[in-house]
Amino acid sequence: MQTISDSMRSLLLTNKGMASVKTLADATGVNRFTLTDILTGKRNIVRNSTYDKLDYWLKQSKK
Repeated sequence: MQTISDSMRSLLLTNKGMASVKTLADATGVNRFTLTDILTGKRNIVRNSTYDKLDYWLKQSKK
């Protein structure tokens, strides 16, 4: 299990921009309900696979 830090949550929100949660879920491969819980701070601890998907998407969005 991995912990989503406040800085990672902030990066996700910044890079999400005006896109919908569904669009972000499709882009990351993370369930939209899980993603909503992460973005609102209801969930901080996630599976390694979820963390890896979000981390990969953030790295790709910086390119």
